[in-house]
Amino acid sequence: MKRLIFAVLTLACALFVAVPARAARWTGNDLLEKCQVALNADEAGHGTKNAQETMAVGWCNGFIMGATEQAMMQFNPATGQKNGPPIFCVPSSFNYGQELRLVVRWLNDHPESLHKSATYLVVQALQESYPCNNQ
Repeated sequence: MKRLIFAVLTLACALFVAVPARAARWTGNDLLEKCQVALNADEAGHGTKNAQETMAVGWCNGFIMGATEQAMMQFNPATGQKNGPPIFCVPSSFNYGQELRLVVRWLNDHPESLHKSATYLVVQALQESYPCNNQ
């Protein structure tokens, strides 16, 4: 049992170290592939069928949430101030399921953009869907 735990932790650490090198190259193609799996699992109502699907769902969820939070904060820790006006304004009732559907729909509607940065595309989908009135 200790060997199994050690092996799992070693693998997790190896993946964690490898992620930063890949993060800059994740594209809309990667995002759509993983998030379509997440959307299918969500709509089926039974969760994921195997470890590969579970990994795709986790990747998609984490990526979308991280990209959204990063864009929403635009926070400068040195000054304690936001760096500018919000770049999108989602309603307070907006939830993750809605965001997942919005992003997948936007990606499917814009195949010409799938080569671009996945982070950029999440923000683009939110900006187009929920622009702020004060901009």
